[in-house]
Amino acid sequence: MTTLQEGNIPWNKGLTKETDERVRKSAKNESISQRKKYKEGYINSFTGKQHTEKSKTQMSNTLILSYKLGRIHHNLGKNKDNYSPLKIVSEKMKGDNNPMKRKEARKRMRENNPMKRLDVKRKRQQTLKNNSKIIENQVKKRLKTYTDNPEIMENAIKKFKQTIKDNPDIMENIAKKRLQTYTDNPKIMENQVKKRLQTYTDNPKIMKNAVKKISKSIKQTYKDNPKILKNMSETQSARLQGIDKKNWKGFIGFEPYDQNFTDKFRRAIRKRDNYICLKCGKHQEKEKRALTVHHINYNKKMSIKENCCTICNSCNIEVNTNRKHWTKFFQSLLSEKYGYEYKDDNIIINIEGVENAI
Repeated sequence: MTTLQEGNIPWNKGLTKETDERVRKSAKNESISQRKKYKEGYINSFTGKQHTEKSKTQMSNTLILSYKLGRIHHNLGKNKDNYSPLKIVSEKMKGDNNPMKRKEARKRMRENNPMKRLDVKRKRQQTLKNNSKIIENQVKKRLKTYTDNPEIMENAIKKFKQTIKDNPDIMENIAKKRLQTYTDNPKIMENQVKKRLQTYTDNPKIMKNAVKKISKSIKQTYKDNPKILKNMSETQSARLQGIDKKNWKGFIGFEPYDQNFTDKFRRAIRKRDNYICLKCGKHQEKEKRALTVHHINYNKKMSIKENCCTICNSCNIEVNTNRKHWTKFFQSLLSEKYGYEYKDDNIIINIEGVENAI
């Protein structure tokens, strides 16, 4: 029972700040305390909460009692047609001006905004980067589910294969993204290689199985597509020759030597170089075989003293790669040792006959 229901009249009924000093003081004190609360960050205990059924009934009872006592709301029985202030308010609140509608529109904008979704995605990626344990826990949970339910794993693999078949662009995009991550972060690639090597050292059987699988797949691809092997050998030959694939004409290794490349010519070149490899300095006695005579510009039909030098067998294999570098290297070495002259584009000048050259 409230004071109104009991019939008691409150002490401040009909009094205002202007007429009574007590009301003025209490209002002043209340406003000061309210300001302090807001400054200190006080939040009303009822904010964000709904009324209980008990409070609703109490509120309805007070309203009924106020109507009985003759207290009528100032807007009661009035509408926008017969009361101009309500008409102005209703016009202001129409359409998008309504604050409730504005709130809903903002909410929809936030939900449908692609930039907002991007921000959420970036924040998620950042949290995963900062907390690597989250990913580890997710991976562990997934592995556990797969071990407990192998059917889920099989279904997932089947779905993935089907999606790749239907959309081959997905695999290309994944490969591109992976390459991009490796280029941006080379440490990731290094760590993966280290882990793989560690697994191979710890479990040599895994290494053997992996090699077998790779060799089988390579052989199968070569059988199914013989053009791949041919293109690979041609590109390798062009790379060894120091030219582009477009300018490649044929395999130089199978071409015959010219008439000047005789045993007498080879012996003379070895004698000139004191039977020592010009690259590593190994003597012919340590090699236990005759040193090879190498064509500096890799042209077998140019057997002259300015284009030939003595090297060992292992160095002969090594100089087949990066040919431009080795041509410059041997040409500069022969020009210092014997005073031969060469052009900048690695073409030999001042060519003498073979008989006069030796």
